[in-house]
Parts: sequence; structure tokens; C-alpha cells
Amino acid sequence: MDVYTAALIAGAAVSVIVIAVCSRYAARKRLRDFIRDQYGKKPEKRDLDLKLAGMYYAEAEHSDENGLVDDETWNDLDMEEVFWRINSACSFAGEQYLYAALRILSQDKERFAQYEQKIAFFEAEQEERAEIQYELHKIGKRPSFYYVPSFFNNADAFGMRHVWSYRIMQAVFLVSLLLCLILRTEWIFAAAGVVFLVNLAVYGTMKGKYDTQLEVIEGIYGLMRAAQKITDSRQGRFAQVSPELFRVAGELKHSEKKFVYLLGRKRTSASGDFMEMAAAYITGAFLLDFTVYNKIIREICAKMDTFIWLYELIGELDMLLCVASFRKSLPVFCVPGFHRELSVEMEDIYHPLIGHPVYNSVRLNKNTIITGSNASGKSTFIKAVAVNEILAQTIHTCTARSFMLPATYVKSSMAVKDNLMGGESYYIREIKSLKRTAFSVDGRLPVFCAIDEILRGTNTDERLAASAAILSYLQDKNCIVLVATHDLELLEMLRGSSYDYYYFSEQPEAEDVIF
Repeated sequence: MDVYTAALIAGAAVSVIVIAVCSRYAARKRLRDFIRDQYGKKPEKRDLDLKLAGMYYAEAEHSDENGLVDDETWNDLDMEEVFWRINSACSFAGEQYLYAALRILSQDKERFAQYEQKIAFFEAEQEERAEIQYELHKIGKRPSFYYVPSFFNNADAFGMRHVWSYRIMQAVFLVSLLLCLILRTEWIFAAAGVVFLVNLAVYGTMKGKYDTQLEVIEGIYGLMRAAQKITDSRQGRFAQVSPELFRVAGELKHSEKKFVYLLGRKRTSASGDFMEMAAAYITGAFLLDFTVYNKIIREICAKMDTFIWLYELIGELDMLLCVASFRKSLPVFCVPGFHRELSVEMEDIYHPLIGHPVYNSVRLNKNTIITGSNASGKSTFIKAVAVNEILAQTIHTCTARSFMLPATYVKSSMAVKDNLMGGESYYIREIKSLKRTAFSVDGRLPVFCAIDEILRGTNTDERLAASAAILSYLQDKNCIVLVATHDLELLEMLRGSSYDYYYFSEQPEAEDVIF
């Protein structure tokens, strides 16, 4: 080969390397630009099964059932859509943690103070915030990753059985190879070949089983890698606002090597390249992957609390980035204030799902009935108050200029539907919904009860009598009742009770009606 040809080959090789490096740099720059551009904007709704997003919430143990946003309240208040309005999470853990946060009411002042400290950091240090989001984006949102909480709860069951047998097969294969080098006889080569084929058959049979778990383990490794990257590159103020992440990253730093080896082998075998796949199966005959896999399972089980802590810290960090972006995207927001009075005070409150909302300011002194014509905004207002009761006690953010409330549970009876398959009529479903609300008012905290069109599933006389009885019962309980109705007669029946009355008015104009 002459010098000219060698120079051309070297130049081509350098060009390929330069192009690859530049392409990688351009891809990273595009992602960073996308992250900066999307912050503070309304996130797009993704095609995601909320059962996956809710897996962390479903797998966790909950001691106080009243402190949860139950399924009926969640559906009544369109909380799934509220979740999507807030969800700009970069990682699967962020989405799962946000979902769980919106379903678990909290009155932990220390936790909320930490939330505010971290959100203030994101607002003040925009470049560092973008870099943190970049590392979280690299974790990814593969469907298999969402099973990490379930994996943690069942990690013992995922260990490979009879690992000692794989070690024996490894030893036999190594001894047969050694004898081939020493004796070099036909029967030794034949025996080594048989051992190779047996080990290869075992590897091929078991590979599919443990590959499924490797998908989940890759999600755990993504959390570890993100924690290491974030803590390695940010030793300033972020270490002060999230010292726990630095601590857990340090505790798991030496666990990474096992993950790197096994996941590197997985990517090689999944690359589709014939030579790499052949090499993977040849080395697979040594069954080393299985023993390393089992070491990882044992490592996770031995440090389970630390791995769960890692998941929760990354999830919380990503969730708070969602909250910071959500706040920035709103026309008006506030941090809630808590008081001991059984009343709710709000200034310029609105529903977070409405693009051009009508603001309302009111003080609800315990129990309130709202009337008004159809489409005047009664249901929307009740939902706005109930949703903000939840947002105040979950993500410490309200869509209002100011919002004062006591620590409360939240129950609703609004979007009731019949259950044909269960043989339950609309009326029966409504009675059960109201019963559930009425029976929840004897808990540790007062209950905010949101009721829309009470007992509309029956005739007027029975509806009025039953509604008056239910609302009279609730007025003496530890709750704040906000109810909408078209029945003006109900107001007369409750005259002299503890209920306040408000109404939504309308003003006809040339081609429209303004409520």
C-alpha cells in the first residue's frame, strides 16, 4: 500500500469519526434546546396507559385511606386531565411520582418547604436546571421501565434458581477447554464440543426469561446513571438543596460496574450484527451472564432501601421540575396558605384546564349551596375549588391569586354514572356515592365535600326531602360542603341552617349570554 492510499484511508477514517462526533453533538444540542424551549409551556398529552403511570402509587402501602384521592373523586374532578396538564416529566420515575403525588394528600410543612427550596433553585439557576433535565431525559420512558416499582416489591422472586448448577457447568466447560490445550486428543475435543453445545442450549433457553427482567434493570441503571451525572457535575447550591441525592449516589457508586457489564452485553446481543450476536452466544456458553445477573439481583435485594430511595429522589426531582414548569405556564398561581378555621378563602380562583378562565373570589364559611341557570359555571366552579384543594395539599400550588384552606380530605359526588353490568341504576350509584361521602366525615381531618346536582336521579318530591336530610346531616359534621343545585325549593327547606347561598348570574347580550 503506497503512502497516498494510506493517507486516503486515514483521512476517510478521520472524516467518519468527525462526522459521528458532530452528529452526536448536534443531537445533544437539539435535545438541550428542546428542553429549554418547552420549560414553562403547556405540555403535550402523550399516549401512555395511566396504569403504568400509576404503578408506583398502586404498589405503595397507604395507611390513611381518607388521605387518598379515591377513584370516584379522581374521575369526578377530571384529575387524569389535570395530571396531563402538569406532566412535563422527563423520565418514567417523574411521571409515576407525579401521579402518586396527586393522589396522596399531605399536610407536611417540612416537605412543602423543601419543595419550595428546590423550585426556587430551578428558577434561579436556569442553566443547571436545563442540565438536570437533560440527564433525566436520558433515563427514558420505555414501557418496561414503569415496572420498576413492582420489581422492587418482588425482587426476591426474580433471582435465578439453582445458580450452583450454572457454576458447575462453567467449571466443566473451562476444564474441558484446558484439557483440550494440554491433551489435544479427539475425544477431549468431542467432549468439549458437547459441553459447549449443552451450555449454549441452556443459555439460549434461559436467555429469554432473564432478558425480560434486564429491561427493568436497565431502567434502574438509568436512575443510577442520572444520579451520578447530576451529582458529579453540580457540587454548588444543588448539593445544598438536595443532599440526599448526593448521599444515595455515593452509596450506589460501586454497584454500577455489574450493571454496566450485563447491560453492555444485552445491547451487543440486541444490535442485530451477525458477528456480535455470534460472539455473544459463544461467550454465553460460559454462562457468565447468569451469574452476573444473579449478583445484581442480590445487590438490589441487599440495598433495597437505598434503591427505592434513589427512585423516589429522582422521581421527586423530576416531579418538582414539572411543578416549576406548570407554575410558569399559568396566568396566575399562588402557594397555598393553611389555617385552622373551617372555611376556604380564595381570590381569583380558576380551573387549571380552562384556557381563558373567568376568575372568582369568595369566602366559603363552612357550608355553601350554589344555584344558577344551566351553563352558568356552577359545576366548573365547584371542580375548580375541589381541584385546588387537592393541588394545595399535593404539589403545593394553586391556580388562584390567593388560596387559604384548612388541612382537609377531599370527597366528591359529581359525575355519577349507572353500572349496567353490575345491575346498578343511576339512582343507586348516586346513593352509594353520597353514602361514601357522608361516612368519610368522622376522620382525623375535616372533609371538603363537593356535590353537584344532588339526587337528580329521582323525582322532585323525594329528591328534595332526601337532599334536605343529607345536607342537614352534613351541616353538623366536621366538613365543608359545597353543593350545586337547580332546586330553589331546597334553599327554603334549609333556611335557618348553617348553609350560605350564592348564585351565578347571567347577562343577555346581542348574540350571546354572559355568565
